[in-house]
Amino acid sequence: MRPRQSLGCPRGGVEEARGVSDEWLGLELRRIREERGLTVEELAEKSGVSVTTIRSVERGARETRGDTVAKLAKPLGLTFDEVWVLQRRRR
Repeated sequence: MRPRQSLGCPRGGVEEARGVSDEWLGLELRRIREERGLTVEELAEKSGVSVTTIRSVERGARETRGDTVAKLAKPLGLTFDEVWVLQRRRR
């Protein structure tokens, strides 16, 4: 078992970050991706997350795991904490 990586999640790490199913968060991630001038395909290549998953996240069609959020955040120039704040701000 690999050690838990703390990324500022209230429960202490990515593995404990429950999935996020939030259309608003997906729209925000899409807006940021587009501001950075990245296509879905480019983000997929840089993050290691599939194009299908990214599209689903951006539509809010699937629960997003904490590790997926962390992978998407880095090439967007965001920290996991910043994405977590985006998600929490909407609630």
